[in-house]
Amino acid sequence: MEKLPINTDIILYDYNDRAMVFNIKKVIGVGGTCLAYIVEYHETNDITHIGVLKEFCPAYLGEDCRSENGSLIVPETMRDRFDCELANFKDVYKTINEYLSANMSAANYHAVQIGLFTGNNTAYTLSACDYGKSYDKISDDSLHGLIKIALATTKAVEMYHNAGFLHLDIKPKNILILDDVFDLVKLFDFDSLTSIDSIRNRTITAVPVPEDYYVPELVNADIRNIGITTDIFEIGAMIFLRLFGRAPSSKEREHNFIYDFDEVKLLDGVSPAVKFEIEVLLMNTVQTAKSRRYSTIAELKKQLEKKKDNAIFRENVYQLLTLISLEYKDDLCIEINGKDIRNFGSGNSGSTNALRVFGFKIAFPSFVIDFSKSFFPVFFAKDIAEFLLSLIGVYQTFDNHMIAILRIAFA
Repeated sequence: MEKLPINTDIILYDYNDRAMVFNIKKVIGVGGTCLAYIVEYHETNDITHIGVLKEFCPAYLGEDCRSENGSLIVPETMRDRFDCELANFKDVYKTINEYLSANMSAANYHAVQIGLFTGNNTAYTLSACDYGKSYDKISDDSLHGLIKIALATTKAVEMYHNAGFLHLDIKPKNILILDDVFDLVKLFDFDSLTSIDSIRNRTITAVPVPEDYYVPELVNADIRNIGITTDIFEIGAMIFLRLFGRAPSSKEREHNFIYDFDEVKLLDGVSPAVKFEIEVLLMNTVQTAKSRRYSTIAELKKQLEKKKDNAIFRENVYQLLTLISLEYKDDLCIEINGKDIRNFGSGNSGSTNALRVFGFKIAFPSFVIDFSKSFFPVFFAKDIAEFLLSLIGVYQTFDNHMIAILRIAFA
C-alpha cells in the first residue's frame, strides 16, 4: 500500500462537511487494511493538537494506488469488496465509540476517539495521541511486572469482547504502556478488530496473521475455530515470548509438554510454586487445541489476578527463606537482587543487616520471623511441657513446688 508523504497537508471532512487540515508527521503503523499516522491539526483559534489518524487503505490496492492529490485509486474489479470493507471500517468506529460512551472505564484501555472523516476517496478515524512506549521497547524488571502488564492487557481485551469484537493481533508492539503507569495499557488496532458476529455468520473476508508467533487458526484462516480463545492464546503467547525471548514451538504448544524454566532469567530465585503456576497458565493458553485453552477471558483474568498477588508474595517469601537459611548453611550461596548478604555490611544474615543491604521490604519480614521463632516457642512452651508430661503420666507425680518451677522455667 502507498503511504501519504510526510510533512504534507491533507483536507478531510467531518459528518457536517466541515473541512479540517491535517499535517502528516509520521507513519506509526501498517496493517492489512489500514495505515496509521501521527498528525498535527488546529482548532479554529489556531490551538495546535497532535493525534493519530487511521486511514482505510487495504493492501490489495497495491503499491501504486494513489493519484497525484493523494486520493485512493480503486479498480472497478475491487469496488464491491472495497465498499463493503469501508462500511465495516466505519461500523467498527461507531460501535466502539458507542461502547466507550456507555462504559467510561473502558476508555482507560482504548484511545479516545475524536471523529470520523472522509476524503481522498476513503475514510479516516481520528483519536487522541497517548504518551508512552510500546511494550516491545520496554524490558521486564520482574515477574510481578510482567504479570501486571499481562493482566492489564487482558482487561483491555475483555473490553473489546464486551463491545462485540475480537482483537486478534495481541503482541508487544501493539500494547502501549503509558508513562509511569503499568496497571493500565492501551491496545493499538491498525486493522485487526473483528466483529464476533461476522465470525459466527462467516461473513468475514480476511483475518490478520500475527508476526510474532504462530496462531494455528489465524495462520490457517480456520474461521470456524477463531473466537475468544484466539485472543486468549495470543495473551499466553505474549507471556511466553516475554519469559523465553522467543515464540512457543509446536511441541511447546502441546498439552503435556514440560517447560524448562532454567533458561528463564526472569524466574531466577522464585519459588517452585510460582513456576508451577506459570506452567499451569501456559498449559491453558498456549495450546494448539482450542479445547485446552481457558474458555473465557474472565477465567484468564481471574487466574492472572491470583498469580499477580501470589507472584510478588511468593517471590519475596522464597527469597526471605533463603536469606534466613544462610544462618545455618555457611556453604549456601544465594543472591537476592544480585547481592549475597554475607558480602555486604556486617556479613550477618539478621534483620539489621538485611535492612542495610536490601531495605525494608526484606528486613521487616526477616525481623518478624526472627522475633516469632523466639517468641512462640517460649509462649507455648508451658502448655506443651504440661501436655507432654501428662501423656507419660509424670505430671501427676510432681508436687506443687515442681509444677511451680516448671511454669517459671517455661514462662
